Amino acid sequence: MKKLILPALAVMMLAGCNEPEIDTTTEETMKSSIQEVRNSLDDADKPRFDSAVQIVALSNISMRELLQAKENNDDEFMQNKFKESLDGKSGKEVIAQAEEIQKKRQAQ
Repeated sequence: MKKLILPALAVMMLAGCNEPEIDTTTEETMKSSIQEVRNSLDDADKPRFDSAVQIVALSNISMRELLQAKENNDDEFMQNKFKESLDGKSGKEVIAQAEEIQKKRQAQ
């Protein structure tokens, strides 16, 4: 329970800021909003954000789902999972989530 309090507080604090967020409504808005979010970060965070986007997006897809989607040629499923994991997040939220995912993986 204590582990959830700090991330929840961090998210609430970040939500109060008017940082740009990723909008995955369409392919075009997703691309432009990811670029806008990236541009809002300082130079040190930009490479971290780039790798964090991949970590967060791929963490939402299991190997079984990936294989099934490939077998069924279901690109839409993969795109929806990708969008689902990033929608509404700021750059700092994406980076923080990626760091949490990496910590969990290292602990296993």
